[in-house]
Amino acid sequence: MKNKLLISLLISSVLLTTIATAKDLPNPGILPDHPFYPLKTFLEKVRLWLTFDSEARARFHAFLAEQRLAELNATLAQGKWRYVERLRYEYEKELEEADEETNKVFGVGKNVTALLEHVCNVTYKHIAVLERVLSKAPETARPGLERAINASIKAHERCLERVEEVLKRINETLSKRSCSSDEDCEKLGVWCPLKFGRNLRCFIPPNKTIGICMCLPAWNRTRMNCTDDSECRSLICPMILGNDTAICLNGLCACGAKWQLRNRTEWRERFGEEFNNITEAVQAKIRERVEAEIRKKG
Repeated sequence: MKNKLLISLLISSVLLTTIATAKDLPNPGILPDHPFYPLKTFLEKVRLWLTFDSEARARFHAFLAEQRLAELNATLAQGKWRYVERLRYEYEKELEEADEETNKVFGVGKNVTALLEHVCNVTYKHIAVLERVLSKAPETARPGLERAINASIKAHERCLERVEEVLKRINETLSKRSCSSDEDCEKLGVWCPLKFGRNLRCFIPPNKTIGICMCLPAWNRTRMNCTDDSECRSLICPMILGNDTAICLNGLCACGAKWQLRNRTEWRERFGEEFNNITEAVQAKIRERVEAEIRKKG
């Protein structure tokens, strides 16, 4: 046990050199063309071997995905194109491993809210970083980068699907609690993630004075008139792919997708059916649940 502890401390001290702060990504540290790079990846594997908790393993795989992405970004900046495909593959593999470990935690019924917030945030950030890298990459590197963006989109969507499942359970519990104002719901202290654009609200059907508490999208309350996207800049949108950008939609400000702002077909053409507008699906599910609750109450 002491030996494992000493090894863990040694690995942590070595790996900490790669966690230096950067605006979007960790410091890549040693790159694949360095003679000590195999030692770096070996120590990562040993640290993973010493990590037994699924939630901790999921977080570490997410960190390793960021590390590979940082290395990919750095090698491209230095014109080392030959490492792109390898790092892209390893990046996708770490995302898959993080997803598998997250699924294990989710499957045993543990509280996964903090882990989901972390994974959704990381994958969202990766999409933005990869888009910037893609815009500056040579033609030969673009296919691999587009695959990496696609993998990030799918990982982000899977994370959001799990968030929806957790919120569904929360709303099922909340539906048993009556309310007359939003303040009644806020006193309950349940998880309703503002960073995913949710607010804990009291939904009161028409011609009723008592309603039920629900964790609903905050942007549904927006009633800002507009004629152009620029008039919606004051609207704060959540970090959700497909709902992260303030746009003018049908005369009202709403949270939509970046592709709607700059080119309403670009992302769909590039990724086809792989790219979905999460909002439509989420709001459809919410409407179904609200209508079902109204029918039960009424």
